[in-house]
Amino acid sequence: MSKRNNNSGSFLFILLGVAFFLLIYLLSFLMVLLPFVLVAGYALKSIKVDSTKKAIGGSMSDFWLNETEKKHFKQLNTSLEQTVHTINSFKNKGYSAGISINKDGSFSQRSNLGKEINRVLKENQPKELYLRSQLSELEIQPYLQWESFNKAIVNAQAYLLAFIAWLIGLGVCQIGNTQIKSKLNFFDSYFFLIKELIAGEIHKLSFSDVEIQTVSIASLCAIVVFFLTKYIWALRKPAVKYSPEPDIVSLSNVDAY
Repeated sequence: MSKRNNNSGSFLFILLGVAFFLLIYLLSFLMVLLPFVLVAGYALKSIKVDSTKKAIGGSMSDFWLNETEKKHFKQLNTSLEQTVHTINSFKNKGYSAGISINKDGSFSQRSNLGKEINRVLKENQPKELYLRSQLSELEIQPYLQWESFNKAIVNAQAYLLAFIAWLIGLGVCQIGNTQIKSKLNFFDSYFFLIKELIAGEIHKLSFSDVEIQTVSIASLCAIVVFFLTKYIWALRKPAVKYSPEPDIVSLSNVDAY
């Protein structure tokens, strides 16, 4: 029993060692990848923002339903109104006739009327749900498209400021650390981390190494600034500067824009 416990303990120790080893490589890889992700994210979001800016004119109609969608919206409303009327009409027939209602909400099928009511309800209730779903999508479509534009602006700004924060963090650590001889090349620590990662020697480093500290602090600064910028800019709704936030579509305003 004691030998088995020792073997189990040794296996667990090895497993934890491998997990820690992989974690170090993963974190190092993510820190190396981070600036590329920030630059690529800013570029992609900026392309989306610029293309949207060119397509809008600064009015409520920018993201509004087009003529085909407006027509479809009205048709859906008409179909929904007719469907609901049919459902309520047959339900009222059942109530007036005094037909008992089952636990699942269906009418008793002891009479022909009860059978007919259930048949009509079975045909029209799923249709009602479908029509409401389709209408809900069109009702919020303009807002969702505007919100997508707003998020692209927010994310582009967050990526940009995060990359700037990464550069500043790298530079401040490089200049302020007395162990680093070269104060001009801000990327020395970053390139050193890349070299160790490629060589497979990253596990020999520790957080006490100045290069690891420098890149870690720069990465932390970037991540904090990224999420802080996203939060603050989301509250500001920067898309309003280029196009007003759309209303929820309804029969009363569908043709207003």
